[in-house]
Amino acid sequence: MKTYPNTFSENFISTEIRTSRPKTLTTFFLRLGNQYPVLRSEFLKLIDSASAVSSPSEYFYDSLRALHQGLPIYLRLIFMALEKLIPRHVADVLIRYVINNLLTPYFLLRDENAFKKAMMRFQKNDTGIILDVVGEEALFLFEAENFLKSYEHAMEMFGGKVAVKLSSLMPSSSFRLGNYKENKCVLKKKFVHILMLAQKNRVSVTLDAEEYFKWCLLIEDVFCETLLEREWSNIPDVGIALQAYRRDSFESAERFLAVAKKRGCPITVRVVKGAYWDTEKVIADQSGWKYPLFEKKDETDQNFDRIISFFLQNRKYIHVSPATHNPKNIAHALKETRGDYMNFEFQVLYGLGESVRRALSRNKIPVSVYCPLVRQGGSATEGLAYLVRRILENTAGNSCLLKNL
Repeated sequence: MKTYPNTFSENFISTEIRTSRPKTLTTFFLRLGNQYPVLRSEFLKLIDSASAVSSPSEYFYDSLRALHQGLPIYLRLIFMALEKLIPRHVADVLIRYVINNLLTPYFLLRDENAFKKAMMRFQKNDTGIILDVVGEEALFLFEAENFLKSYEHAMEMFGGKVAVKLSSLMPSSSFRLGNYKENKCVLKKKFVHILMLAQKNRVSVTLDAEEYFKWCLLIEDVFCETLLEREWSNIPDVGIALQAYRRDSFESAERFLAVAKKRGCPITVRVVKGAYWDTEKVIADQSGWKYPLFEKKDETDQNFDRIISFFLQNRKYIHVSPATHNPKNIAHALKETRGDYMNFEFQVLYGLGESVRRALSRNKIPVSVYCPLVRQGGSATEGLAYLVRRILENTAGNSCLLKNL
């Protein structure tokens, strides 16, 4: 058993991340978006509209002129100078180039060749890879079937670890609001199909994070009940994501442990902060429901640490993967491992977590990269939706990642 230094403090981790950060034009844009919310809003609108409007530069400059009061004078002068010095047709080309060749590749992989190159690069640095097929909830049956084909193709082509969004395999048109039993039956069949594909291709599968009100608890039930069936009770390479911003997430952590003990075979839990905060809040407000998530970042961070500690005390049954870029959470997890990294690894986002990955890898700490891949036949909209969500998450004022960019 390898052991490593147990002196990884928050300050040490922060320093390691800062010295590992890549210096790119993309990180400059992210920092601007973090510092000036008005500018971040216009960046997002520009990304969303660049492929649809004839002149994205005209749209961008017109929007900025209307919002000058939210920008410092030096930025106003820079944008005014750029508008006068650079012809519109040149500016249009530059804007589309930045979006397509700088921003987008920083967040996701647009085709299989890009994924293969990333896989080779990370493997040379002893870094694991989790393949995530980009896409949100399927609306119609043909979309769900295409997602299933994409997962099957990814398992056959790349093997390793694959993240599966189970909601993408059940079209919204088939979802029966209020009919929990029928929905669970449909999803269970989808999950069993995924498990069969995973066994056939010797792939490790993790069910991805989902929206709380519609999918999260339903998918947890499907996951736990299926793994307790005799046919699936002995497979070790299966896991689920747990979102720490949920108020009831520790109860789910206890349930996962109970399931692992009962089946006598470990499961993997990818512990994340949470990806649907704004959506969940809107749904709760519109429906008059009690808000199910922690509303303060500190509460989520503390709960994240609590769950990690709980799982690390039960590593015989739970293989834990903290997915975080926060130096404080990283330092806490490392302290709890006591230098023993058995059944443990960090996970970071492709691009956004590169400085964290370098810092952990340099210190011989197990780490994998969560790599989003635009599926074959997938639309540009799917990639843009992922891109916008990641920019929103990581240009928020409390983004620990940007503090280290």
